[in-house]
Amino acid sequence: MNENIKPNFISRYHFSKKTLLLISLLFIITMAFAPLIFVVNGYLTVDATVENEIELRNAINAAPDGKGCTIAIWKNIALEKPLVIPEGKQITLGASDFCLVGANGMDTIIVKSGGELALCGSLVVTHADGDTGRGVYVERGGTFSLVNGVISGNSAVEGGGVYNEGVFNMWWEINAQDGVISGNSATKGGGVYNMGTFTLYGGHIRNNNCTDTSTSIAMGGGVYNEGTFNIINGYISDNIATKGGGVYNIGILEGDVVAVTGNNIATSGQGDDTFSEEVTDGLSYLLPIVGVVVAVVVVAVGLFFYRVRRRKPLMVNNGSALCFDWRATYEKT
Repeated sequence: MNENIKPNFISRYHFSKKTLLLISLLFIITMAFAPLIFVVNGYLTVDATVENEIELRNAINAAPDGKGCTIAIWKNIALEKPLVIPEGKQITLGASDFCLVGANGMDTIIVKSGGELALCGSLVVTHADGDTGRGVYVERGGTFSLVNGVISGNSAVEGGGVYNEGVFNMWWEINAQDGVISGNSATKGGGVYNMGTFTLYGGHIRNNNCTDTSTSIAMGGGVYNEGTFNIINGYISDNIATKGGGVYNIGILEGDVVAVTGNNIATSGQGDDTFSEEVTDGLSYLLPIVGVVVAVVVVAVGLFFYRVRRRKPLMVNNGSALCFDWRATYEKT
């Protein structure tokens, strides 16, 4: 064997210094821009990353109208006033176990009419211990979607977690954390107070309560519905109220209610899982008024015909035929 002939199979697995340097640079660049990839059951390109309230508000204001904008929150942010989603903005907020904390006595997020908001990832919308304020307030004409994330630790008179006058959709995603509304309190609607359209496609509404359950007005531990509530899937469980531990309904309630509720408590015994007021109850105050009006009309008509019957019609000749003249009265005797 010729010793001058060297085997070359080793060179096939040899990386030059330039190649190693290039691979290292690519790795460093990938790690540096990793925050720009936000995972929610797949990958969504993030348009902006923020770490404080000013950056967050600026990112929302800079978002183009009518075009979706995804903002990733990378630190806990305590707000000094409500975070407003204006008309025309389509904002998606996401985070990885970070909190958006509302100011005391104020809503954490307000979705204005014509605005759209989606919460993704594991962002927590909350208030500090002892502070009050709703988690999310959706105005009429606004749209709010809770895809993932948590709304917890909020307290208000109506709608501790979410107060909805517009459109509220609550979702669940395969291989992702469900949306959760938990640990909120209110006099009506500990988790959700709905006056618009609320569709529960999935997720969890649990461990919410109506404050002062010794009173009769503490209703709807999980959901207080005065609008349209559609239940497709999900769970409403372990909520507490005087009436309707899970759901208190005086609006339109559709879907498989029994399958998605359980372990809710109504301290009055009226609807542990669901309690619906009869539609006629809403008319109970109107019925006496209608009765009085009908009685007055009947009496008035009776008096009219009574007076008419006492009159003596006279036959008069108008030149062509005889007719009655009701203007004449009885002749004096």
